[in-house]
Amino acid sequence: MKNMFKKTPPLIVPYTIAFALLAGTMFVCLAMADKSFVWFKDGMAQHFPILTQLRSMLEHFISNPSSGFTHWDWSLGLGGPTN
Repeated sequence: MKNMFKKTPPLIVPYTIAFALLAGTMFVCLAMADKSFVWFKDGMAQHFPILTQLRSMLEHFISNPSSGFTHWDWSLGLGGPTN
């Protein structure tokens, strides 16, 4: 166990503590303000179409693995309009 701490660069521990404090402060402030990092409409407008396409790709791959994965539609979930 002592060997592991000898190999750790000296800036890793303070950086990790500072990052944890900053991230924790951000999450606590957002929770106290009843806010989120994700806009409430993003779930249906962007995430749902991506997940449905991913499911169909996985079903196709599981039923016929020799054909490989189908192509991914990069226009989904990038904040653009979903048609």
